[in-house]
Amino acid sequence: MNEKRLKEIPIVELRNILMLIGLYLILSVMTVIHVSESMNEMYNEEYLSTHSFVMIVMLIVATIVHMKYPRDKFKLGYVSSGMYLVLYSYTLMTSSTIGVYVYIIPFLILLLIYDDTVLLLSTSIIAAFSTVSVFLVRSETYDTCTAVDVEIAIACIILTIIFLLMSRLSVLRAFNRMQKLEKELLEDTLTGCNNRKFLEQLVDNGF
Repeated sequence: MNEKRLKEIPIVELRNILMLIGLYLILSVMTVIHVSESMNEMYNEEYLSTHSFVMIVMLIVATIVHMKYPRDKFKLGYVSSGMYLVLYSYTLMTSSTIGVYVYIIPFLILLLIYDDTVLLLSTSIIAAFSTVSVFLVRSETYDTCTAVDVEIAIACIILTIIFLLMSRLSVLRAFNRMQKLEKELLEDTLTGCNNRKFLEQLVDNGF
């Protein structure tokens, strides 16, 4: 995709394209990791097959939504978030290691693509609730997991969410400021044009 073509793509469609690419990348990395762990006998073939099937369904649904609504600024983001939260919760509940909580972090960062604070906030709250709930229930079932590990994982998720929301609010404030400046500049330009037109009319009338 050349630079000219990239500039011609509407911003909403570009965000959806980047969202789809990001989703493919995250799920591809997860697949590679699970295959590697399966080879080390951390997961059985049944678990790997189920997990792979869920991810394939996610990608198919996300691709169909994007193809059907390429310029819709809500559908792909919310559909992808819902599906990813289901996959994330399933992974938390079935994994043998506590470290899988990190899978939510790149997805939350990916959501910054969208100019949607509600999407980021709602996904973050559900992810945090799922993480804490599963950790409290399963803390003793993970391999080589201590109470300190659970506390660190929960703290990491919560801090990540807080900092992402802070970043989002900072960007939103800067964007609003830019809009205000553009509006003021436009008003000044229009005022200048009106003044110049008024002066031209005076000259034409012999003043």
